[in-house]
Amino acid sequence: MMGEEDSRIVAQEEHLKRTLEIMQDLAKKMHMQQEVLDRTTAKLSQIELQNAELIQILQNSSSNLR
Repeated sequence: MMGEEDSRIVAQEEHLKRTLEIMQDLAKKMHMQQEVLDRTTAKLSQIELQNAELIQILQNSSSNLR
């Protein structure tokens, strides 16, 4: 009787270990995705600044042509 219960406990422990591994892997993937999002956001901000500078340059050069 005790052997069956022991094997159930071992099976549950293995299941918990596997679940923990899956959760840790998921957390790593989410962290990597967040880093990519942060880099993308920084690049977009940089592009927005460059666009604003270009617009300013174009406005200045077009007013100089008049």
